[in-house]
Amino acid sequence: MNKTVEKVVTFCDSCGCEVDYSHKCDCCGVEMCYDCSKKKMVKYTHSVWFQGSGDGEYCVKCDAVLTESQNDDLHNAYVKIRILRNEQKVWGDHFKKRAEAVEKEVESLRKEIVE
Repeated sequence: MNKTVEKVVTFCDSCGCEVDYSHKCDCCGVEMCYDCSKKKMVKYTHSVWFQGSGDGEYCVKCDAVLTESQNDDLHNAYVKIRILRNEQKVWGDHFKKRAEAVEKEVESLRKEIVE
């Protein structure tokens, strides 16, 4: 028995391959496969502490235009989140170094007492 099946298929706008799940630019709507999106999309998280539902993706071209113009409130908010995440990482790295240094100091001083 023969059956005819119709299905809607998405293709990557960059490499042309068939895509099960596309990464879509939140500005222009261009759709890319996972591999192309890693190189040609800029990803933003919706939260300083989390990522997932609500994150944003922009093709490199749109991201550059929106970054320059600063006319898109959503994109501007994503950029602010990125800045805060980077700030938190720098602070965390610095805090970790200070914590490790003082922990070594305590260890060294305890050894002196024991000996």
